Amino acid sequence: MKWVESWYISYALLGLSAAGLVPILLPLVISRSGGATDIGLVMAAFSLGGLTAPIWGGLADRFRLHRQLLIGGLFGSALGAAVFPFTTLLSLRIWLALLAGIGLASASTVANLFIVEVQPESEWDARIGWLQTFYGGGQVIGLVLAGVIGQTKPEFGLWMAGGIGVAAIIPATIGTRRESDVLVQRRPVLSRPAHHAEWPAGSPQHLYHHLTIQGMRTFFASFRKRFDSRSPLRTLRLCERRL
Repeated sequence: MKWVESWYISYALLGLSAAGLVPILLPLVISRSGGATDIGLVMAAFSLGGLTAPIWGGLADRFRLHRQLLIGGLFGSALGAAVFPFTTLLSLRIWLALLAGIGLASASTVANLFIVEVQPESEWDARIGWLQTFYGGGQVIGLVLAGVIGQTKPEFGLWMAGGIGVAAIIPATIGTRRESDVLVQRRPVLSRPAHHAEWPAGSPQHLYHHLTIQGMRTFFASFRKRFDSRSPLRTLRLCERRL
């Protein structure tokens, strides 16, 4: 099919494992040795990993690490799921759930970038639509499997999720090779991408700024200055110089 590429299979498998099996089976495994508090902490860690998406988007945008983040995210989500049943220690389970959530966020964040930064704009809607179809279809299958496996041995389901996550690395490695070459050659690596609004207009870099010592000094210095109502022109010029 014209709008479908081989690496879409990776996102179908990611949806099946990390978005389908893992969120259902984690609480079932925990319930066998822990209570509601343990389930809440582990699932909170898994969701917390999803909040790291802006970090991975910024790294991909600045250093052109799309392919590496995709493969690393798939491996991280698979590792967190596969190792989880082997321990009953709550602290380690929290870290494994966090790893699985971070892996899911990393791989999912760069998905659309392989389309919008490589393919012509006229094809975006169709390609992204099919990509979401693969991901959503995998998630539905994963939820169904979780409902079946969760009744008997949820630990086996997490091992299965880990194996599926590792298998997803294969089409990701093969299918994104051409796209990664285009991504590297098409855009320059800038030391401060947020200051260059021409090409990263939709970049997560526009949503935040890295803290610097000079920036913090300027920020706190503004609280020590009083507004001089007797000389508004002088205050206006001072503000212009700071800007």
